[in-house]
Amino acid sequence: MKKSIIALSTMLFLAVGVANAQTEKSVKEAQQTQVVEQDKVEVSQDDLPVTLQEVLKSDRFNSWDVSKIYEVTKGKEKTYEVILMNGEKKATYKFDAEGKTIG
Repeated sequence: MKKSIIALSTMLFLAVGVANAQTEKSVKEAQQTQVVEQDKVEVSQDDLPVTLQEVLKSDRFNSWDVSKIYEVTKGKEKTYEVILMNGEKKATYKFDAEGKTIG
């Protein structure tokens, strides 16, 4: 009886170990795939969608100078990372194509 319990316990632990190893490998592969699919390119303010240009000219941001703008493409989705300066202060905002702040 003891040998049967020990054998079953050993098989259970091995099965759990194998399943866990496969899950960790899948997660790592998915993370690597996400990094490869992302593309970040510097663009000018004129290249932005009109709605986002209007947001940057609004009262909320008009006292800030646009330092750099990046268009980030992840799959089919485009977002924009805008670095703003106000004297010594620096702020980074992320926007969707509609001009809504994200993340």
